[in-house]
Amino acid sequence: MRLSNKDLQSFYKIINKRFYNNALPADIVVRFDDADEMEDHDEGEYIEADKQILIHKDFRRHPDVAMMVLVHETAHVALPEYVGWTDKDEHGHRFEALIGELYRKGAYDGLL
Repeated sequence: MRLSNKDLQSFYKIINKRFYNNALPADIVVRFDDADEMEDHDEGEYIEADKQILIHKDFRRHPDVAMMVLVHETAHVALPEYVGWTDKDEHGHRFEALIGELYRKGAYDGLL
């Protein structure tokens, strides 16, 4: 199976509804990074200023990995920069707690 940008956008809407009660912004654009905007080591990235989530293009053929990355990036959308983040680490206690909550709610079911 090969995912499209439309698939990613649909999955974002599903995740937003099921795990965030539609609290995430509806105008976030989710797409594969076809223009090599990301660093080679990045699996995904939320660019708050551009209101977009980029998923590494190599995951088009790996839907489970693309979904795991998308769930992770939605946590960044839900928690824009907050006190506790450092320049070196975009993940802090609140972020890790949210990932744990998403896991408990089943966001990663069938993906891990």
